[in-house]
Amino acid sequence: MLLGQILTYLGFFVIAWGCIIWRFYWEGKDRPGTVIEISDKGDFLSTFDYYHVSLMSLVRRDRPEVSGLARTGKILVAFHTFMVLDLIGLALGRFYQLITRMI
Repeated sequence: MLLGQILTYLGFFVIAWGCIIWRFYWEGKDRPGTVIEISDKGDFLSTFDYYHVSLMSLVRRDRPEVSGLARTGKILVAFHTFMVLDLIGLALGRFYQLITRMI
C-alpha cells in the first residue's frame, strides 16, 4: 500500500508540475521562456518535454532542470523545491509508520 501511495503521489506530482511548467514557460507568447528557463531544451519543445523536466527535477538533484529568470519564475522554482521536500517527508513519514506497525 505504501508503494502504491508513493507512486500515485509521484505520478500526480509529475503531471501537475508538467502542466504548471508548460504554462509559465509560455507566459509571454511573443517571447517564450522569459519567466522560467528549461536547461535541456532543444529546438522544439513538445508536451512530453515538460513532463520529462518535471520528472527529472525529482530524480536529478545535482543541477536544476528549471531555473527562474523573473521574480515569478523564482517563486515558482522555490515552491516546486518546497513541494519536492514535502513529498520526500511524506514518503519518509509513511515509511516510518509502516515500520512501527511491523515492530
